[in-house]
Amino acid sequence: MTLRTLAILTAALAIAGPTFAQSAADDVVVVVNVPTPPGVTAERLRTEFEAAAPRYRQIQGLKTKSFTIGEGSFGGAYLFEDRASAEAWFSDAWRQRVVQTYGAPARVDIYEAPLTIDGPAAE
Repeated sequence: MTLRTLAILTAALAIAGPTFAQSAADDVVVVVNVPTPPGVTAERLRTEFEAAAPRYRQIQGLKTKSFTIGEGSFGGAYLFEDRASAEAWFSDAWRQRVVQTYGAPARVDIYEAPLTIDGPAAE
């Protein structure tokens, strides 16, 4: 990056104002996908999500959760304040419960989240 490019970027950010917030250094994003059992509709999943929401509000270290429905799967995208909180929630017991409840294991991917931004629609 040239000095001129850096100056232009710096000026653009100054004009636009603060449009992002630094995440805590330890934030992690967890993406979970569970195969949808045969016969379970998106409507039923939405009903189950609404019923489960109060339980998720009690999870230590959880900042946000988006419930997700995909082609043949459901799950969520989670923002935790640290990896330890995420791993405590997605424990072996949790994974076993998923298999017992839905008949298949969940895919759980954990990512570091060094920066989280709010887009224009969040304002």
